[in-house]
Amino acid sequence: TSAVVNFLEFQKEKVLLLIDQSFCENLIYLCWIGHTTLNFVFLVTEIITEILMLTGNYAVLYQQLIKAVDTKRIFHDPLYTLAFGTDASFYRLIPKMVIKAKNEEEVSLILKESSKLKIPVTFRSAGTSLSGQAISDSVLVIAGNHWKKFSIDTDGLKIKLQPGLTGEKVNNLLAPYGRKIGPDPASINA
Repeated sequence: TSAVVNFLEFQKEKVLLLIDQSFCENLIYLCWIGHTTLNFVFLVTEIITEILMLTGNYAVLYQQLIKAVDTKRIFHDPLYTLAFGTDASFYRLIPKMVIKAKNEEEVSLILKESSKLKIPVTFRSAGTSLSGQAISDSVLVIAGNHWKKFSIDTDGLKIKLQPGLTGEKVNNLLAPYGRKIGPDPASINA
């Protein structure tokens, strides 16, 4: 393990030529079958991230966003972005940056700064995304755990939802009122 880490640290120029999507997939596979540990994968990922820093407008966007968004919720390393390169569809696009947005102010900032730099933004929230609508090769904004607020009015006739709620959760909220949202696809539980 330490020999590989030393190689990565001292041969950065050559490592750039080796690192591609299949490298990341193989590293994840080796971890999955037990030939390496998660700690090793994370260590290699840290080194690779330092080597593969964002460039161009994406680097400018990152610098603008870290002024207001916690860097622990902005990802651009190959393994993390590869993980978000697919949804429940047959498509794969690897995002350059993944941002787990916490609130409306962060989303507004992301959209404002991305627009200035002409960088496309795609959103992903609860649900399965069976048609590839939640993948991107640019910036992917995740509206997940921080986006689960709701209110139910008028005996369940009106409901306001944030995008982090799945159809199943919403139907569970509406069940006491004898109501549910439609349609009723098989993937509503996802």
